[in-house]
Parts: sequence; structure tokens; C-alpha cells
Amino acid sequence: MTDAIRAVIKGELERLNKSQRQLAIDLDMAPQYLGEMLNAQTSNVPKRWQQVFGALGLELVVQPKTAGELPASQMPPS
Repeated sequence: MTDAIRAVIKGELERLNKSQRQLAIDLDMAPQYLGEMLNAQTSNVPKRWQQVFGALGLELVVQPKTAGELPASQMPPS
């Protein structure tokens, strides 16, 4: 995972006023593991995929879903 993606995730947590711990609980994930993911101590993107992206001049990015794709609990305030 890239630092840019980690920053986007942390920003979304802040925007949603949600803690890393709450997100981990929502995902049925150990809070410590999510913390490690967000602090570059572990990654679920295998090294080989990272090599493929790099060799092709590609990068993995995240972007917000459109409003129609968001669950009601994540809809921005009107």
C-alpha cells in the first residue's frame, strides 16, 4: 500500500469522525492489525503486484465512490 493511499484512508476516517479502532471492529479485524496497515508495517498488496505496477508505470490509487454507491451511513451531509 502506498503512503498516499494510507493518507486518504486516514483522511476519510477523520471526515467520518470514525476511529481506526471502530473501523477495525466494523471490518471484524484486529485493531492492532489495522494500525499496522495504516503505519506501513504490513500490507495486503503482495510484493509481486507492486513490482508489476512499477514495471508498467502504474500505481494503485483510491478514490471516493459516487454518492449512488455510498451506504446511507456514509452519505455526506446535505
